[in-house]
Formats: sequence, structure tokens, C-alpha cells
Amino acid sequence: MHVLEGQIVRLDLSNGKSVYEDFKQYYKMFLGGRGVNQYILLNENPIGNSCFDPSNLLVIGAGLLCGTDAPGASRISIDSRNPFTEGIGSANAGGDFGYAMKKSGLTNIVVKGRAEELSYIVIDDGCARIVKSPELRFKTVSETNKLIKESEGEDFEVLCIGPAGENIVYSACVIVSGSRSASRCGQGAIFGSKNLKAIAVRGTKTIDVVDRDGFDKAKESCIEALYEDEFNRRRMKYGVYCYMEPWGVESPYHNFSGEVPPEALKEKLMPDEFYKFKVGNKTCKGCPIGCWAIHEVIDKEGDLTVEAIQGNTIHNFGAKLGISEPKKVLKAHYLCNEYGLDEDVTSNVIAWAIDCYQKGLINNKITDGQKLVWGDGDLINNIIEQIAYRKGEFGDLLSEGCLRASKKIGRGSEALCVNVNGNDLFE
Repeated sequence: MHVLEGQIVRLDLSNGKSVYEDFKQYYKMFLGGRGVNQYILLNENPIGNSCFDPSNLLVIGAGLLCGTDAPGASRISIDSRNPFTEGIGSANAGGDFGYAMKKSGLTNIVVKGRAEELSYIVIDDGCARIVKSPELRFKTVSETNKLIKESEGEDFEVLCIGPAGENIVYSACVIVSGSRSASRCGQGAIFGSKNLKAIAVRGTKTIDVVDRDGFDKAKESCIEALYEDEFNRRRMKYGVYCYMEPWGVESPYHNFSGEVPPEALKEKLMPDEFYKFKVGNKTCKGCPIGCWAIHEVIDKEGDLTVEAIQGNTIHNFGAKLGISEPKKVLKAHYLCNEYGLDEDVTSNVIAWAIDCYQKGLINNKITDGQKLVWGDGDLINNIIEQIAYRKGEFGDLLSEGCLRASKKIGRGSEALCVNVNGNDLFE
């Protein structure tokens, strides 16, 4: 199969039908991935319907070079409407799903409709089917991956939502390959609105290029340049969070207060402090760097294996919320991955709530009896769970982002909500 070949599969969850079309009509306009996704959405998605309406389209696209061994060619784009803004929504992730998807013969997956009961899609070398899966209801991401692989085969790559997506939490994301987060724009909530828990794909086709010798020379040149770069060498050691320091002068400290975080907080969150818990690396298909760090921490609930922390993780839970203990920062990231939550938005709405509480705009009645303070890792991790399951009035309040929450609370709380058109801001 040539790198420019492939098919687009269109699945209707409402009636279980699938149809295929040739990718060739698209690649000359858009190389692949997000470009094709957005073209389909802008030309075909119904205007005026809610993003949670069954007619709303959900499109997954693999990058053009996925399936080859080009360095870094592993990413997928997940596109639909954005629950926060009702405009364009797009999320992106690495992992191994895009590689398997292209080797199955597919370039894009288009989903519409809503399944009668919770289901997942199986794509085996391009052949798609829909599997009813009520047993996956409210399973975490790791549980979902385990059960699907036991049922379909260990060689399947899985992307899925956690409980947050099923509960239509607006900050729900899609987790790829167990821990790679396709965050921003609430795409996990779109999955949940369609009763779609996961997509599992397996591919065995060979992806060919026109000039193999030329391709291999270019690939080796890229790899050599990557190895020679000092920043990449740090990534190989530490993982994605490899910066010389966690932040500069500017940071989202205490809900974008404008204050400079204390030097003592910065010292506690340096990469070397997290390196103490690092036990290994993974790599996305085709990537020579291996920045997919694996950490292990001992928690009161048992040992936690924490994968793929980002620079965002430190900004979100360290600066924005003031958690100074690496263990609790790692647990916050772990919980967001397990529940399928975008940690940028989740940390933002929690920061808004703490800021409101500290300024007297909300009280213990609204927080379900919880005293909100900066830097309390146990409290923050409890709130993450409340958001994922919409637990209590407080969890439900925070589950749709700070703008909607502030409109319900009023009392000037809107001024503390940092957002762009309703989408909580990371930076």
C-alpha cells in the first residue's frame, strides 16, 4: 500500500452501517490528518445542531506519514465541535494508534449517530464493526484498555474515554495508547454523547514510499539531527518535562494572579525531583527520542504507574494550583489520565473555584463542605474525581468549565474565570 493511498470509513452508530471512500480525492487539497478532518466537518456537519446531537460528526485522522518509520510520524487528530464554544474543536495525540490505523488501510474515520447502548468500534485491517459493551460502563482508561485487549487481542491499539466522557464532562478528553492525551476542546464528551467508549485498531499492511533510498537517507539525517540537539538529549533522560526550570517569570500561578511563584515552590518541582520517581521510557512508533516517561509512586491506595507527564502538568498542578509535592502532582496527572480528563481545563476550573473561595465569592455550602486552599494535593485530587463523576453539586458545577460555573454563581466570579470564548485557558 502506497503512503498516499488508503480509505476513509464512515460509520453510523445509530444503524450500525459503514461505508468506505477513497482517500485520493482529499490528499491533493490536504495532506491528511486535521486538514481532511476539518474539510469534512466544514462541508458536511449540520449547522445549528448541538455538538451533542447524534447528527454531529466526529472525525479521526492519521498524519500522512503514519505507518512509515519517519521520525515522529505517529500522531492523530480528533476533530468535531467544541462543547465549550460550539465552534471548531480539535485535539491531537501521539502514541501508536495512528501507526496501526494507517497500516490497517485507513486514513480517516468518520463517526455519526448515537449507539443505543455503550459500544466500541473495532477496525481489523480496515474492516470495521461495532461491538456493544455495557460491561465497560464507567471503567477507567486502564480498565478499558485491558478488557478490550483481552477480548480482541493484545496487538490492537486502543483510544478510549474514561468516566468523564461518559458523564459528558466538558473537559473530557480521549486517551490514546493508554496514556497519550488528546486534550482540549472536549472531544471525550463528544465520544460520550455518542455512547462510544473506544476504538480499537489493528493493521498489518506495509506502507510503501516512492523513493525508499531517498526516504531512508532523509530519515537518518533527521534522526542524527535529533540526537545532536541538547534539548532532545534532556528529553531522552527526563521525558517531556525536561526544562532547565519549571517556569520563567510568567506562569499561571494561583489562577493567573500575576504574582511570581515563590522560588521555594520552583525548587521543589525541578525535573530532577521528578527524575527520582522515573523508572523507564516508552516511545511512539518511529520516534527515536523516547520522551514518554514512566514514573512510579507509592500511594496510600497502592503503587501507581504514571505515564507521559508533560510540561503542562507542572504548570497546571504546580504553579496554577500550588501543589509542591512531586508525588501529588504525579497523582493528579494519573487521575486525569485514568478518568479521561484534560488536565489543562480541569486545573483551570479548580483554580477558579479556589480563587472564588479565597475571595469569599463561594462558601462551604457550594463546595459540599470542602475548605478550598491552594496547594492541598489531596483536596485537589479529590475534586478531580468529583468532576469526572459529576459527584455532588460541586462536582457537577465544575464539570462544564469555569465560564458556565461562574454564570451560575454570579457575584463577580466571572472576572476570575480565565477563558477564550468559554474554553478555559492553559497559558
